[in-house]
Amino acid sequence: MLKIFDAFATPTKGTLPVQIVYVTHSPFLIDKNHGERIRVVEKGARDEGTRVVGDASRNHYEPLRSAFGSFVAETAFIGNCNLFVEGQADQILLAGATTYLRSIEASELETLDLNRITIVPAGGAAHIPYLVYLARGRDVDKPAVIVMVDSDAAGNEAKSSLSRGGPRRKQLLNASYILSIGELAATGTVDTALGGALIETEDLIPLPICVDAAQRYLRDVCAEDGETVAAVTSGAISACSSPESGVFKAIQECFRRINGNLHIEKIGFARAVIETLADRTERATTPDGSEAAQAVARFSANMKVLFRRLRSMQRQAERELTAERISARIDRAKLAFLDDHPAAAKREDVFILFESMLTALDDSDEADEIKRQIQSIRRDFSIDEDVSKEITNFALLRDRLETMRYAARLAHQRPTLQEALRKDAASIIAISDMPRESRALTDADAARVSPIPVVSPVESQDVPAVNVT
Repeated sequence: MLKIFDAFATPTKGTLPVQIVYVTHSPFLIDKNHGERIRVVEKGARDEGTRVVGDASRNHYEPLRSAFGSFVAETAFIGNCNLFVEGQADQILLAGATTYLRSIEASELETLDLNRITIVPAGGAAHIPYLVYLARGRDVDKPAVIVMVDSDAAGNEAKSSLSRGGPRRKQLLNASYILSIGELAATGTVDTALGGALIETEDLIPLPICVDAAQRYLRDVCAEDGETVAAVTSGAISACSSPESGVFKAIQECFRRINGNLHIEKIGFARAVIETLADRTERATTPDGSEAAQAVARFSANMKVLFRRLRSMQRQAERELTAERISARIDRAKLAFLDDHPAAAKREDVFILFESMLTALDDSDEADEIKRQIQSIRRDFSIDEDVSKEITNFALLRDRLETMRYAARLAHQRPTLQEALRKDAASIIAISDMPRESRALTDADAARVSPIPVVSPVESQDVPAVNVT
């Protein structure tokens, strides 16, 4: 729908553009690549009337959150591809930079499409492996995931955890889908803020923009006077740097040396950088704006290198996601079989069907579950015996084939509370029927690890009532 609207508003040559105005309650019709187009109509109480909020895209879409309740596309695992980053500051920098590059009509290869990728802040590098496990490790359906981490100790540990395997000793993510920010230095086209190592995303920001952003933070957040603000200079920040730390730690140290009570947060700094970028873009058009134009050009070049790498990773992850699933192959073979045998079939026909299905399987968990289903049907319908005979209950066979494609998904589905309680109650009943001499240790272990109440065999038909917090 958004593509259709855009085709009317920005048509090809020879066609007049048409202004499109639409009203929606759907967060999926919010074009995040063009926040400047959004207007929120806010209804006042009683006689306050209605006003149009023209700057809805500022303050990170806060009026939209109030209108919609939440922003669905900012939830993990919703988008076509999920980009996991360490913190919200990275999310703000990436979203702000791609919005700026789109405003100057940068190539699609050098920007992120915020409608097709979900930037998910993990709240720290240590949390990324677990979040990736939640996204990809527990079900048959595995969304496309790419990861960007800093080139520090925490980021390197997160990358190692993702590559070597997480829970159940399975590799969480292929190394080709993990970007350590320092790897961009190998391209030879990235200029870091302090001219040293590339450690954090902030190191991609030219030093003059860092200085302006730090001064803006002092004025707007810390409410400091002009003398304190003027003390933050390129020289002062460079004097606080060290080879093993990035520009943001140098800014933090600079603040501490100016006044021990001053402190700067990454999120506030990231917002200040995006605001400073807009100001410097305006100054770049003035006669004395050459220095501002150079800083903006360096920032754009650095971010284009980063986005080109992320877009390449995204395309690769999405290609893997859109590859034909096993369930689709099984379903196609099943439909062809039922078209050829609508009412009856011989055992040899089913034998050939299963043979073709098995050749389409790989070594995934989904394939293992389908193999178990095929073996179960073989046994129940005696497919390998007297193959020339017809299937006696063909309607039941059809039903079994219909449910086969969902076998893997159901196998990965977590049991409901009711099912879990029944299962645990049954195991406790089995324990209570054991001989006395072998029951003592089991009862003690059960009391230590399981809070589920013991029920007698008479009560086992009804699940005991429990309070769940």
